[in-house]
Amino acid sequence: MNTKPELGPVELTRKLISFDTTNAPGNERECAHYLATVLEKAGYTISVFEFAENRTGFIANLRGKPGKLPLCFMGHID
Repeated sequence: MNTKPELGPVELTRKLISFDTTNAPGNERECAHYLATVLEKAGYTISVFEFAENRTGFIANLRGKPGKLPLCFMGHID
């Protein structure tokens, strides 16, 4: 598993704010696929969901240790 990010926090933030995900209409597809790719390269299993045209979300799962409770973080792409 690759735990070193390709971009540092400043570069990642710059990249993320370059996507126009203004709501409405949203248009999160491109940003969601970018984030999903970054997390997949870091070792996460990704499931992408298209709720409406250009309204995309995803779940990133990183396996934990057996017997330990899971942890869930939620956020908005827009």
